[in-house]
Parts: sequence; structure tokens; C-alpha cells
Amino acid sequence: MASTASDTYGLVAGDIDSIQIRPISSTKASRNAVPDASLTWEQINFASKIMVQTMGEEKWPEPGIRQVVDFYVRLEYEHTKRKHA
Repeated sequence: MASTASDTYGLVAGDIDSIQIRPISSTKASRNAVPDASLTWEQINFASKIMVQTMGEEKWPEPGIRQVVDFYVRLEYEHTKRKHA
């Protein structure tokens, strides 16, 4: 099933120290946004740690945080494996 703008959500800055989930169709990218394909591995790795830390601070359910951590651990493993192949 393909997603559409009407059923896809993104995170946006809310009031002080908060984020909100909004339909992606109602948001626009920051002029400072870097396209995913242009991100360096170092940027992805750095951002993943900030994301997981923020998820914990915002009291996300532990199983969800664990899934995100596992995802990034696997990405890092594949990156390292290819780098040294």
C-alpha cells in the first residue's frame, strides 16, 4: 500500500520545548534542510543519537525506542562492513 500526503505525518516544532505531529501536506521543509541523499554518514550517525536521546526524554514507549536503536545499529554495522570490505 503506497502512502499519500494525506496519510503521512511529520514532526514540527511546537511550543517551547515541544514537537508536534502534523500531516506532511501541512508542513514545508526548512530552507536549511539537506536532502537525505546528500547527508554524510557522520551527519546520520550524529542525528540518530540525538533522536534516540530525545525520544527517551519525551517518554516514548521503550519498545519503540529499542526498534529505532536496533535500526541504527544495523545501519552502522552495514556501513562499517562496506567501508572495510
